[in-house]
Amino acid sequence: MNLTNKERGEQFILLTSVYVTTITLLGLALFYRTQRESYNGKEQYSKLLVAENAFEKSIAEEIPKVDSLSAQIIRYSGNVNAAFLEDDIKYGLNEISSDYQRLKNDRRYIVLYHVHALYNTLFINRRELEGNMKDIDGLNQSWDDCKHSTRQLRESLTRESLK
Repeated sequence: MNLTNKERGEQFILLTSVYVTTITLLGLALFYRTQRESYNGKEQYSKLLVAENAFEKSIAEEIPKVDSLSAQIIRYSGNVNAAFLEDDIKYGLNEISSDYQRLKNDRRYIVLYHVHALYNTLFINRRELEGNMKDIDGLNQSWDDCKHSTRQLRESLTRESLK
């Protein structure tokens, strides 16, 4: 199967032309875009940027609400009999929840749902903590009364036994 130089040259040219043709076709298929497709890509990108800016703006409007609500919950004390404080916190929680309900079609706004759930749990725990602290104080007072009564009974029993 000895090929002459002329046949080798022809095979080389054939393989080179097949290689160049294949690379050209693959390059065109991968990288060629019409002007209209490029324009559509720009439109889609601009729509995406507008949607992202709207998301950032709406979240930026929510941040002060969340910060003030957080401060109110942290400062909340169940010892103070001011129903308006509790109502303000509940109103803030409902406002965040309604903002999420209004925008829940976009999955990025689920952060509002999580903020609502977290702060609602924090508020409930703060109220329960105050109730538990009152219960603990009442039990400590009862225990002190019990110790005092026991001491008085011992003293009276020792006086009776000495008589």
